[in-house]
Amino acid sequence: MSEIRALRKGDVPAVARLHAGAVGRPELAERLASFFERTLVDAPPSDPEVPSLVAVDGGAIVGFLGSYVRPMEFEGRHVRMACSAHLLTDRSVRTQALGALILRRFLDGPQDVTITDGATREVQRMWESFGGASAHLQSLVWVEPIRPAALAAHRLAHRFSAARVETALRPLSALVDLPARRLLHAEPAEYSVASADAAEFARAVSEVTNGFALRPLYDQTYLSWLFAELRRVAAEPPVFPDRVERGELASCVVSLKGHIVGAFACQTRRGGACRVLAAYCSVRDAPLVLAAVRAHAEANGAAAIFGRVEPHLMAALWQRRILIRFGGGRMLVQSDDARLESAPARGNAILTRFDGEWW
Repeated sequence: MSEIRALRKGDVPAVARLHAGAVGRPELAERLASFFERTLVDAPPSDPEVPSLVAVDGGAIVGFLGSYVRPMEFEGRHVRMACSAHLLTDRSVRTQALGALILRRFLDGPQDVTITDGATREVQRMWESFGGASAHLQSLVWVEPIRPAALAAHRLAHRFSAARVETALRPLSALVDLPARRLLHAEPAEYSVASADAAEFARAVSEVTNGFALRPLYDQTYLSWLFAELRRVAAEPPVFPDRVERGELASCVVSLKGHIVGAFACQTRRGGACRVLAAYCSVRDAPLVLAAVRAHAEANGAAAIFGRVEPHLMAALWQRRILIRFGGGRMLVQSDDARLESAPARGNAILTRFDGEWW
């Protein structure tokens, strides 16, 4: 029977080899080891009471679950949220339901609420059998085309790992996109946007999320680390082979007549995607913040904007005639407090890619 225990720093290379082997890319092990050590062991929000877990059988690591811990506020009190990530077991133990045992151990931890942000259907079934719930809306993604032909060329080049395809199609894409851009252009709103450092971004998020029952408690230390890590991930080849390359990070605060109404962070690749990692605002101010994101994406040459559907953005997304589809991963939530567990599904929580495993 496998032993399940907390991850130790010395386990990281074996965990990386387990993941690299699972995707048939052993050459990724060294880069994965660096990533896991930075984000799961040495990260500022790491919590020894809610550790990542490994399963050990005969001295070999045969299972793993990563833990990201985030301080949150729920109805005025501090709570601890844990995000489970990277759940994997070795093929040799798949018949032992070891993945379910690791997940059960993690859910039984001292955290107030547990989420996962990209679950497969198999993980969803396990999670719900343990009393967790699905946040269906947050399992969707939205897409706003800016230059549809350029986007198609970019996606084609990514699929076949051939940058020259995108280069060859660029003149034709530009010609096709001239009328499309006029058709898809959104009217600018009256607002101002300013780049924000970690401290300014944290203050803005605190100010504009006051109306949500469950909201993040960011500080300068955490956001400085996160911004640096996101820039590093963007500068290197994707750590996980199924992830697309990330673009330049921008963190911005949106103001109207001198008052802060929102904040957003995104990664933009010229000619490719502007990926919205986080958008913080009230339901009322969501149209303004999405207009600011659109202006930023256009100014930086993006072909389209991608983001996860969030309840507080939903009405504004419909107004902009945004395309919505299933994103391939599911958000799941589990807590002994029924009100806390249901907050994301009820739209009474603000959880973004900053709070999960999405790198």
